[in-house]
Amino acid sequence: MNDRTKGLLIILAGVLCVSPDAVLVRFLSEGGADPWTIIFWKLLLSIPVSASYAIYEAGGLKSLWKSVIVGRWYYAAAIPIQATVDICFTLSFVYTSAANALLLINLNPLWCAVVGRFCLGDDLPRRTYIALVLALLCMIIIFVPEVVERKRNDDGDDSHTSGEEEEVVDGSGQSSANTGEDTTTRGNIIALVCGFLLAAYITIVRKGGKSSKNINMIGAAALGALLSSVISLIVRRGDVLPASFWDDA
Repeated sequence: MNDRTKGLLIILAGVLCVSPDAVLVRFLSEGGADPWTIIFWKLLLSIPVSASYAIYEAGGLKSLWKSVIVGRWYYAAAIPIQATVDICFTLSFVYTSAANALLLINLNPLWCAVVGRFCLGDDLPRRTYIALVLALLCMIIIFVPEVVERKRNDDGDDSHTSGEEEEVVDGSGQSSANTGEDTTTRGNIIALVCGFLLAAYITIVRKGGKSSKNINMIGAAALGALLSSVISLIVRRGDVLPASFWDDA
């Protein structure tokens, strides 16, 4: 099996895993689970899988460790980016719809093409530029209606009279409608940032692989997941036991 076929199969497996992941994250979030608890357990359970594959691909633990030492600067850049991608990926499904999140995150191949053009000197075909224009239109379709709707709601709030039906107001003094819109916009922005950072991570991995030392960067995924789990543990102050979710629910 050549490298291209192997890469396509890995991509296919990843795409098949993303859809149920989004559904499960939404299910747990709507059931009352804290997003950081979801992040902790999801990434903690993924570490054995990603670490095992990294060791296998590197040809053994010793070879993997050698790649980490030789490519320490690549790893130092890739690990925090991968950790941020892991966190943003989950949070985007919590705060916005799975369709919006997947669309904005999956624009990352186009951002990879742009970054590769400037950082790696890749030649971009005309179809890539056309795809970039279409991607921009997709973002406009997602974000502009939300901005217009928020502006409309703000204008409506200013024009309300005392005789009109009052909106339900939450503890922060904002209307529930505006709060929902803010949450959706936040999720869309997180998903977009996730796509940008994923493109940066992929570019670093490609740069390491193309270097004269031919650095194996697969281990960065496992180390990034470990860092994300530690961050989640700190944010939740240790309260990440599954029992806490079921008791609260």
